[in-house]
Amino acid sequence: RYWDLNHILAWIESLENGRFKPHIAKLRSGFDREQVIKGEYLPDVDENTLKAYEIAGYEDRQDLVQHFKSLKTEAAAEGNKDVLAAEMSVHEHKEENKMKNEIVNINDIEMKNNEKHMVVDDKDVDEVLINNET
Repeated sequence: RYWDLNHILAWIESLENGRFKPHIAKLRSGFDREQVIKGEYLPDVDENTLKAYEIAGYEDRQDLVQHFKSLKTEAAAEGNKDVLAAEMSVHEHKEENKMKNEIVNINDIEMKNNEKHMVVDDKDVDEVLINNET
């Protein structure tokens, strides 16, 4: 995540209907002291780090760590989605080109058939003209 410290803290405040708001001042102090100032660092924050920030309550520390790790999971999923979307786009592009080539081939065949009919028609016209002259 491309968040600064303020974004990080706002996100934490929003979790679980504000459950972690009482810890915001200590988190701000700890993150600032340890230079955890980018969202991408959050998945690496563990329970011991939160304990060092004096975040009271084992359950709160565990749940915060799970929220932090979920960012890594979401980022990986988004990355996989991007790769999958790119692969799908390439596949769709190939299929689209294949269809365009098939349409061009069909059009070529139709044009050749029309030309043959025109030639036959011209011969028929010549024959009719010759027969009418005689």
